Amino acid sequence: MLKLNSKKQTGQAMIETAIMFPLLFILLLGVGYFGSVITSLHNLTVAARYAAREVSMDSTKNVLDRSGGTYFFKLNADKFKTFALQSLPGYDPKRLEAKIIDASDIANLMTTVKTGSFSLIPESRGYAYIYKVQGRADAISTTLSGNAVSQLRGINVGMGAVFFGVKLTYRLTELDWLSKFLFKKKDGVTIQAVSMMPAELPLRGLGYGLMNINSGLYDIVRVDVRDDNTAKQNNYEDLVK
Repeated sequence: MLKLNSKKQTGQAMIETAIMFPLLFILLLGVGYFGSVITSLHNLTVAARYAAREVSMDSTKNVLDRSGGTYFFKLNADKFKTFALQSLPGYDPKRLEAKIIDASDIANLMTTVKTGSFSLIPESRGYAYIYKVQGRADAISTTLSGNAVSQLRGINVGMGAVFFGVKLTYRLTELDWLSKFLFKKKDGVTIQAVSMMPAELPLRGLGYGLMNINSGLYDIVRVDVRDDNTAKQNNYEDLVK
């Protein structure tokens, strides 16, 4: 009688295992699938930040780029992709794409900014935006020597930065079979990551420079303060020393 019960229990366990094994197998596949996607997404996010940061720093290395804003003409997808691949060892370059960021990404960024505005720099082919805050100086300023400079009243002043942005996409072809098996997705899985990094404004040029934003200060500093008559008339001598 005991032997009979033992056989029944063994058979029952085998049936339960046969029923549960496919479910457990699919569950393990799902865990591995999502783990692989999350890991790849994290790596792509790091690569997007790295690429945007490297482009940001690269934009100020050259004197002409730093002063005249000529770097915008050099921007393209290959520049971002080259930097991104430096942070993605072992990834297939053919499956990685660098694209311009969407208007919705800029809109989301604007929701976190209380003042100022973002505008696309056309020469950048969609990879750079200028952020600026502008206003008019209403107070009478004082120079280092204590002279009141009423001419500063009412001039245009401002500050800003250049933001370089990129969207990276990567096709996870190694998960295509699993995606088709679990979710019946014919196109497989494509992940994406977006990043923007700031850089200092060029001094002038293309209408996006620091002097372009501060048109009033530009008018001041271009005055020849070494001319005694001009210096005495405007009191700009220690503003531009």
